[in-house]
Amino acid sequence: MAVRRAGSSNSWPRCCFSGWSGRREALWRWVKAHPAVRDYARFRAVAERQRAGWPAWPERMRDGALREGDYDPEAERYHLYVQWPAHEQFEALSARTRKPGFGLYLDLPLGVHGGGYDTWRERDASASSGSAWFSGILRPLVIGHAGSTRAAVRQGAR
Repeated sequence: MAVRRAGSSNSWPRCCFSGWSGRREALWRWVKAHPAVRDYARFRAVAERQRAGWPAWPERMRDGALREGDYDPEAERYHLYVQWPAHEQFEALSARTRKPGFGLYLDLPLGVHGGGYDTWRERDASASSGSAWFSGILRPLVIGHAGSTRAAVRQGAR
């Protein structure tokens, strides 16, 4: 990811993180309104630094305790930023599909990558909890009790 980002360094706006701009203020308002995005961005930044999925990370980080110094702040900012235009694009598409005769269909995944964010953040909702293998299969009955997963499903259904 860092290599891909370096190759396109001029295409993602660093202006959102240095100096004043209306766009920068809008980004930080969005981050404040969506606190889980910072958690996700830090997870992605740590994964870049560790060069491995979370099951191979040191125990403290596997258990969800990420600290400054565990990740490159530039990588965190990149992942914060790229989630924002993706959110804006889905919102715009969702607004357009609310017109009569249109619809938006989103899949609910049956499984996720075992070393990815979903299984790291929602370990109790993963079928592989407590075992040495990580299938990434989510347990529907547990998801019903997992607030952030329910929120993600609601967000996708809007």
